[in-house]
Amino acid sequence: MHIKVAHHLFSDTTFRRGHDYFNWGLVLTKLQKDAHVYEFVVVGTKHYHTNITVDDVGHLLSAHCDCQGKRYCKHLAASFIVLSHHKKDDYQIQPYLNIPDDFNEYVMDVDQQVKEVIGIMKLALNHAQKHDDTDVLFEAYEFYMDQMDWYLNNHHDQTALTLFSWMMDEFISYWTSANNDCIDMDFFAKQTLWIDVLVHHKIVSPEVLIEEVRLWLALYPEIPMPVINDWLTHLSQYAKEEVYRVPLQALFNLVKERDFDEHQLVEAYYFLAKHSNVFFPYDVIDVN
Repeated sequence: MHIKVAHHLFSDTTFRRGHDYFNWGLVLTKLQKDAHVYEFVVVGTKHYHTNITVDDVGHLLSAHCDCQGKRYCKHLAASFIVLSHHKKDDYQIQPYLNIPDDFNEYVMDVDQQVKEVIGIMKLALNHAQKHDDTDVLFEAYEFYMDQMDWYLNNHHDQTALTLFSWMMDEFISYWTSANNDCIDMDFFAKQTLWIDVLVHHKIVSPEVLIEEVRLWLALYPEIPMPVINDWLTHLSQYAKEEVYRVPLQALFNLVKERDFDEHQLVEAYYFLAKHSNVFFPYDVIDVN
C-alpha cells in the first residue's frame, strides 16, 4: 500500500479527526534517524508517539502509535497526512487507468456503461496479477466505490448489484489471496452501505441479494462477525414478507456454522424476529 492511498486504512470519522490534528498544527515531526522511518509526536490529551516505515518509493511497510486506541487511530491518520504533504514530490505514483473526470456525465446506456466499468476493472486486475502491483488495485477500488455511489444515488440499483457482484466474486477474491490490504482497510465493512441502500430502495430482487450475500459469506471466511451482523440486520427487513423468511433463515443457519460469540449476532437475530412478527428473546436463540 502506497502512502498516497493510506487514508483507506481509516474510517471516515477517524481520518477527519486526524485532519483536524493536522490543521491545528498538533503533529510534530521528530528528527529523522533512518531514511525510511518517520517519527512524529501528536499532541492530544497527552503526547502520542507514532512511527511510519516506508520503502524507497513510498510503500507502507509498518505503522505504529503508542496510544491504547485501535490499530489505525486518529494520531496515525494525522501522521500520514503530514508525511504525505511533506513527501508529495518524492513519493509519486502514476495512475494506470487514466479515468476521465467526466466519466459519468454523458451516460446514455447504463447497462453498457457498467460493462465498460468492469472492463476497466479487469485491466487493473490483469495488470496487478502480471506485475504484482497493488497500487493499481487501490486505483480500481476508488473507481469502483465512486461508481457504486453514483449508480445508487441515481437509483440504478440493478446495475450497482451487477458491479457489486463482480467486485466481490472476481476482484476481491484475487486481492484477499494476494495480501491483507482488504482486511487492513476494512473493505467488507465499507460494503455495508451498499447492502443497506439496495435493501432500502426495494428495486433488486430480495432472493438475488440474499443469495449473493450467502455466496460471499461462504467465499470469505475472513469477513468479521460485526460486519456479518450488520449485513444480516439490513437483510432481515425482507422478513416482513413471509416468502423471504426461509432463505433468510438459511442464511442465518450458514453463519451459525462459524465459531463465534453468539452476542455478536444478537442485533441481527432481534431484527429478524421483529420483522417476522414473532417473539424471539435473545435467551432462546439457538446458536448451536
